Amino acid sequence: MKNEPRVLVMITATQRLNVLYKTISSMMEHLLWRSDCDAIVNVDPIGHPQDTPMRVIKLIEQFIPVVFSREALQPHFGAAIHALWQMAESKAGEYDYVFNLEDDWEMVGDVDIRDMVKVFESDRESDLASLRLPQFRSTENEMKNWDRFFPWNGDRGYFECPDEMRQGVGYCGHPSLLRMEFVKNCAPLIDPTINPEKQFHGDNGPLVAEVMRWRYGVWGNPNQPPYIRDLGRQWMVENNFQKSGSKAWFTEWEKTDG
Repeated sequence: MKNEPRVLVMITATQRLNVLYKTISSMMEHLLWRSDCDAIVNVDPIGHPQDTPMRVIKLIEQFIPVVFSREALQPHFGAAIHALWQMAESKAGEYDYVFNLEDDWEMVGDVDIRDMVKVFESDRESDLASLRLPQFRSTENEMKNWDRFFPWNGDRGYFECPDEMRQGVGYCGHPSLLRMEFVKNCAPLIDPTINPEKQFHGDNGPLVAEVMRWRYGVWGNPNQPPYIRDLGRQWMVENNFQKSGSKAWFTEWEKTDG
């Protein structure tokens, strides 16, 4: 295994520098500093007008070199994900892994990314697509994921998504280390017009077929606290934003009257 894995950090950002700073600085301090990484960034024009896309990119560049950036004309989560996955696919020969990072997750625990890479590079893990960072505390035998539970798989070293749950919760947009082959295979199948996670979970036949070829896990050990904290929900409440339309199918935010 390479001493420092080459990682392409895929960042979906908005105009909220205070949140982004907590996210990117904590990820570099607690995880990504042990990798050789570059970033690709999509900035959606929503949030604080003074936090311009140029300021967003400059903030990220204080921590990670940015090799591609897109300033969207209109905010749209589906289009943002589509653009970044296409760019990641085009760079498949340059990087070993992709780290998926939305701009509102703070890292609150230390992880050696090289340990995560060791799991991917084990011969018996060749069909492992992703290891995401846990939002919840683990118990002796399982890890909570929304209203589902992934069992500890012992000497394999992570909590594994059961086969019967792969289509529903195997892949998600939480901070995750992704195998580049998985990203390369999925990128051409993503529809930019609708919510990305809904496509991975059952509304895009070819993409779901690809999802079902792989296994998925959550990093961590039994009886450990969470490694990430959600910053986005509190920010939206404090700044009077909400997801437009159905929360499950959202692609855009909207300002409330509050």
